[in-house]
Amino acid sequence: MRARIIPRIFSGKMSFLKEKNEDEFVNVETVKKERRDQEYLRMGFTEFINRYQDEELFIVSPIPPKMRRDIILPGPLQCDAVVLALVENLMWFSSGGTKSVIHTDAVDNINCVYRGSKTFVLVDPLLYGEQVPLDHPEGAYSSIDVDSVDYEKYPTLVGVEYYHVNMTEGDCLYLPFKWIHQVRSYNRNIAVNFWFDHRLISRERLADCSSHYDPSLSVDHFEFIGFDASEVLKNNLRDLVKQGVSRPADLAAFMEDMKDISEEDAIEIAQKAIHVLDVNGDGLLQMDDIENLNDQDLSKFRYLMTHFEEVNDLSELDAMFEADERERQREMNSPYGGGDGGGGRSSSSSNDEL
Repeated sequence: MRARIIPRIFSGKMSFLKEKNEDEFVNVETVKKERRDQEYLRMGFTEFINRYQDEELFIVSPIPPKMRRDIILPGPLQCDAVVLALVENLMWFSSGGTKSVIHTDAVDNINCVYRGSKTFVLVDPLLYGEQVPLDHPEGAYSSIDVDSVDYEKYPTLVGVEYYHVNMTEGDCLYLPFKWIHQVRSYNRNIAVNFWFDHRLISRERLADCSSHYDPSLSVDHFEFIGFDASEVLKNNLRDLVKQGVSRPADLAAFMEDMKDISEEDAIEIAQKAIHVLDVNGDGLLQMDDIENLNDQDLSKFRYLMTHFEEVNDLSELDAMFEADERERQREMNSPYGGGDGGGGRSSSSSNDEL
């Protein structure tokens, strides 16, 4: 699929791009060969442009607001049924030479290259999912060295068939939900991926979609619900249940590989999480519980997962959550606003480069 229109801001000089976005801030990674324990920076766009060609810096950040009016939403996503399922967008900007880990995303994705080139290695999870070890389930990625694959350490990789895709300026690639992939970039490189959740798309409404493409529909015309949106979070919880995660011990085992979290801490977090999600009170996480979760339950779960070290007693959770909600509301009503609106890989296991 072709992007059809490469934004003018990407085809001109970097000085124009820098001037247009001089007041913007972006999330920046500091190691071109991806490591999940690397340092992440929040940096002014102008500073990034001044440094990125001489350092291992690259942007992994939602499209800056001023740039959104210049980037056209890919045609297949302009359908009304799909627009309601848009989750997030992410811009990748580097001097080339980036290498992702082998990983999966929790939602579907269309990646468009506007400058430079990329290569994708794709593996069908239905055919070879059991043979590719994603040994960090908490982040849905593998510790395999992508520059030196050790077939003695990972013998199940032998015989795995894969697709090798070359992308150049103007190319867009659809990557299905949960497909295993690894990506490299070359030369000065700018790309954007558009995440959407097929589970939120009505098949009845999809039948009304046409092949009409409107080149004036830029990204700033659309709302992305974010990975923390209720239905996206519910879908991720449903996937856990389908994988057999229903008891605190199951969830703890799933979380044990998380960096800096011990087995003891994983068990404690899992017990607290199941307590919040267990609507019917039987001590298990089941599909019925997920269907009956309301927005407040899900917000409380998100709060718990980001403040679990502070919640020593579950009886205190409601009061702590309500106090946090009041503080957030106060910040939102402040003339200084309620945060920088940024995002990054750390916000979700899905936030990975294609």
